[in-house]
Amino acid sequence: MMNLAEGLATAGAALTQLMVETPGHPFPAQVPDNYPFVHHRVFLDTNIRVSGAALNLLQSGSYHLERFKKVALMKALEQILAKENFDIIQAEGPFVLGFLAELRSMTKARIILRAHNVEYLIWERVAKSGRHGLLSPYLKLQSARLKREEIAIASQVDGLVVMSDTDLQAFKKLGVQTPATVIGIGTSLKAPEILPEQTEGRKIFHLGAMNWYPNKEGVEWFIEKVFPRVKAEVPGIKLHLAGHGMPAGIVPAEHQEAIQLDSAPDAATYMLSHGIMIVPLLSGSGIRVKIIEGLRLGKVILTTKIGAEGLGVADGRELLIASDEVEFAEKLIQCFADPALCGEISENARKFAAAHFDTAQLARQLLSFYKSLSIV
Repeated sequence: MMNLAEGLATAGAALTQLMVETPGHPFPAQVPDNYPFVHHRVFLDTNIRVSGAALNLLQSGSYHLERFKKVALMKALEQILAKENFDIIQAEGPFVLGFLAELRSMTKARIILRAHNVEYLIWERVAKSGRHGLLSPYLKLQSARLKREEIAIASQVDGLVVMSDTDLQAFKKLGVQTPATVIGIGTSLKAPEILPEQTEGRKIFHLGAMNWYPNKEGVEWFIEKVFPRVKAEVPGIKLHLAGHGMPAGIVPAEHQEAIQLDSAPDAATYMLSHGIMIVPLLSGSGIRVKIIEGLRLGKVILTTKIGAEGLGVADGRELLIASDEVEFAEKLIQCFADPALCGEISENARKFAAAHFDTAQLARQLLSFYKSLSIV
């Protein structure tokens, strides 16, 4: 969101941000003095609790959305809207629109849903994965409830902004007729003129929030199913893992010497210094920000079909795509056997990202969409 906000401001928009802080997504205690936007913050305790999840079975709403329906959020919105008039309220995802009807009564602004994912698809895929035993029926129920409410919210807002054509078609298939556009995720990162050799040092890495279930699921799958195959063929290989919410015990005893847990205060510096990037997503929806950042930095990225979904990239051209654990291992091994291939993919990735994920260009496209709705 920060990159887009900067792009909108550069394009002439005046912005006010309400930052919703949760246990899994904290903000710095102090924002920088040069922070360019009027900002407010509200903390919501969205932790999943067994008691809350069980009680939700007696209700009809989605537990995913119910966790965000807090009085604190309503009061924060009321206080801001009592003092200011806006042309647009842009909500970053459906979870903060659980009070949509109440929000309508507070403002004449047009309300836009910027959908980072088709959220129910994430949990539908998780439920269908077969990896959750007795929990699967509950996950299936919650994905169905979330689907119903996500359709309702997307149908009731004034405009819908999605990250990819894949997501746009998914919403249309669900019967959503709200005026919509595809505006991808931009990045202001720039690759150095000379990229470091990515197979040097035999390092691979994953960078991502591990309190987001698809990341945790994918990394655990990689460690269990893929890494042993690669380790047997690439002696001395090292897997680096970084991201907040790293679960305890994620590194098995047999891989203690080959897997390292890191901190990454600066994502770009970390990515540039840690070799080949893996994004082993088995569930999820939308576009992965870290893949876009990796492409912009010219990283060689190995992901799944779900990870590459909606990006417009091709396997073997801008990145590598694997369909199962065997192919994932084979392609990773191939990278270390063929540095020339890595160099070609790296250059293609950098050029592709520069052409398709420029923040300023995407911000202008978004404002153009708003103007087409007679909003601004």
